[in-house]
Amino acid sequence: MNLPPDPLHERIFWQRLETAQWTAWYSDRTDRDDTEGEADAVLLRQVEGLEVLSDIDVPLLRRVLDCLTTDHVEPAVRSGADLRRLLTPQVDADALRRLLQRLAGKLLRFTAAPPTGRRADVPEARPSTPPSPRLHSPTTGTLTIQLLGQGPFTAALAKALTRQPFVAALRQTALDDDLVEVEEGSDEGSVAVVIGEDCSYAAVRRCQELCLEAGRSSLYFGLDIDGVRLGPLNLPGLSPCWGCAQISLLAAVGGDAPTLCDAANNFFYLGAYELPAPRLDLAARHLIAALERLADPTRRPSLLGRLHHFSLSGRDFEPAVEHSPDCPLCRLVEPPETHGHAQPASASSALVQRVEESPTLVCSEAAEVQRVAVLGGGTAGYLCALALRRYLPHLKIALIASSRHPVIGVGEATTPLMPQFLHADLELDVDDFFATVQPTLKLGIDFHWGPQPEHCFSYPFGPLRPLESLTYDGHLRHASWRSMAMAAGKISLLADGPRLPDLGSEVAYHLDNRRLVDFLEGQARKRGVQVIDAEIVDAELGDAGRYVDTLRSRDGRALKHDLYLDCSGFQGVLINRTLRSPWVSFGNSLLTDRAWVTQRPHDGTEVPPFTRATAMSHGWCWNTPQRHADHLGYVFASAFVEPQEAADELLRLVPEATTPRLVSFTSGRRQHMRQGNVVALGNAYGFVEPLESTALHMLLRQLGWLIEGFPRRRIEAASQAALNRRSAEAWDYVHWFLALHFRFQTHYPTPFWQACRETADISLHHELVEHFQAHGPLAYDQQLHRTAPAADPLWGLAGIDQILLGQGLPCPLPKPRMGQRSWRRYMAARQRLLLHSSEHAEALDRLAASPELRRALAGSFVDRGPAMGPRRSSGRF
Repeated sequence: MNLPPDPLHERIFWQRLETAQWTAWYSDRTDRDDTEGEADAVLLRQVEGLEVLSDIDVPLLRRVLDCLTTDHVEPAVRSGADLRRLLTPQVDADALRRLLQRLAGKLLRFTAAPPTGRRADVPEARPSTPPSPRLHSPTTGTLTIQLLGQGPFTAALAKALTRQPFVAALRQTALDDDLVEVEEGSDEGSVAVVIGEDCSYAAVRRCQELCLEAGRSSLYFGLDIDGVRLGPLNLPGLSPCWGCAQISLLAAVGGDAPTLCDAANNFFYLGAYELPAPRLDLAARHLIAALERLADPTRRPSLLGRLHHFSLSGRDFEPAVEHSPDCPLCRLVEPPETHGHAQPASASSALVQRVEESPTLVCSEAAEVQRVAVLGGGTAGYLCALALRRYLPHLKIALIASSRHPVIGVGEATTPLMPQFLHADLELDVDDFFATVQPTLKLGIDFHWGPQPEHCFSYPFGPLRPLESLTYDGHLRHASWRSMAMAAGKISLLADGPRLPDLGSEVAYHLDNRRLVDFLEGQARKRGVQVIDAEIVDAELGDAGRYVDTLRSRDGRALKHDLYLDCSGFQGVLINRTLRSPWVSFGNSLLTDRAWVTQRPHDGTEVPPFTRATAMSHGWCWNTPQRHADHLGYVFASAFVEPQEAADELLRLVPEATTPRLVSFTSGRRQHMRQGNVVALGNAYGFVEPLESTALHMLLRQLGWLIEGFPRRRIEAASQAALNRRSAEAWDYVHWFLALHFRFQTHYPTPFWQACRETADISLHHELVEHFQAHGPLAYDQQLHRTAPAADPLWGLAGIDQILLGQGLPCPLPKPRMGQRSWRRYMAARQRLLLHSSEHAEALDRLAASPELRRALAGSFVDRGPAMGPRRSSGRF
């Protein structure tokens, strides 16, 4: 948005934005007067979502909004000069200018001409009465309703309800901030309907408190800025209340949800005239249908543990709401008891008894998670099962895999997170691991990203100093000790002197997939994971498709668990085939979609300590070296080359390779990491082409987030939303980081690389790339470290520098941090260490022969701390 040069000019006119509400956010809110004190931030609620603004002068904001409000129907329009005249000299004019510029387009709108007439984007006044719904069938029960609310919609609803045959009595009570009267419920057929219209959140909250205190069943209906919300139906002490719903929804902003729920008292519910009539009519019909269902003792009550959201976009959805133990409203309410009583104690009690007699109503989705099934017997499945046994030993873990679909062995390239996870988190025996899996060591990735030697560069793990290497040596080969070791084919395991490794923890493994899975399966069985040989052919859904209830195997078995981890690979048996979570494609950034996979046997004398990525005509080729064979693959884009032509190009590069096999993939992710009681992990959730060894790295990160906030119940809306958001942000970051490798590769004139240079989407990193080109390497700018934190430190600012510098993207080079004399001494010490280091093949032999060395190597990862818990930074500097 182009801000006005002077917000207080007489020809700049300001008006409140109708599509936004706000509240002050206090981190410590105890009996605080809303109008006084310094707020930590302002929470904006808009159609697009929630936004937190810090450093806002809240008292000044209140004064500005007072000047811009005459009533709820027609906001006032003031020129900038009018605001200055009304508010100064009591407030500073510069502070007023800054506030107006900060809130332009967020809470306020401006125009160069004064608006005339009624707002064009406000719907016309609503019809006086919402249409009556079509009842499913005549009801035999009756319902006594107390309608708590005021405004045109509430009045119209009251009129419509009096015509319904299931309504025995109706009383309307105004919803006032100071005084709300809630009747005691006397029988099952009594409910309070709370209407959020033309009132504050504080009034609705107080009304919900009184309903809970009176043991009164209540149903909420709110007219909010992003649409209409119906539900949840609250049975005191049993099902979620309005406060639980607020906490679930506000958790999406990532703050302290109970505190935000308290701070939301300043929100103000809209009037009916603010919302489109068709959406409000539809919501009204659903409300009346929900009440009819509640009146019928033979039918299941709806909206228990969930709400229905009628959005302004027309896309309705029903998010689940968990019964939050942090809810300030209902956490002290005891669950009602019905068994053994001749008469129910309250109106809710009889409803509770109905729920208890039909467990699928609430108990199925509120059930405690005790039994977890991991679907899939590959690397992802066994790593997940072992992590759950390690960190959540009280759970019953079953891994379901079919022996009809054996593991296809390929080379797995990892990041330093993997050995840290294996040795510090899972505490696997390092001797058994080396004997069975036979890993090789990886210091980073060696990019042959063009046909000439000068097009080669390394991307090593650990600290980087590219600016010093470029300034004093004219190239990037000395940017890291590990890049020097990669070029020499050595590992800093001393060839003489003390027989201890000098590797640190910034090293990863190359792994053979088949050997790794066999090892992990044996460890899982030893640690009490139940391994079930079954091929899943169907999944039965519960509660109208909101969660997976039972898995059906090909041989007819029914496998029932509380939580399912979908590790079924690209198939996504549960998250894709069953729950149909939408696919978010990365195809606009990453064009490759096929890979020819092969091996090249060798005698084991030359084993490079790195993964190699070689640019090809229509993609690139990987090489992950094992002890006696190189595992290779040509990743290409089928839109630019026929598969057989790509296979021929691969065999020309590696004529001694075995017959390749073709693998298809799509780069992207699911919209949900968790949906209902299914959690998608590994390739079942997402996949990006394997240029940076992302697959197992991202699996471990997802697994860490899951364990950190492991769900207590089958469905928990707040934790589900947070997990989905966190996973999506991390995967989106990685896909944009990978796009940098293709966008700036300038050495091949083929159509594939030309398309990459022209179309690869680098939106997230666009401003960083511009900053790099204008000011030089990003990692040397301390301000950027504070303002542009990376979603993953492994691919942070220093990593972006290395990729851009390695591809030759021009930029200025500021003065290095290290002086030239110090750099020469530093390099001399590195050269001496390199001289005494072991060749990689020799280091592997010594590790295989020496338990002492193996344990010292594993100890370097254990010392760093667990991958699933607090750990030291893996940043580049």
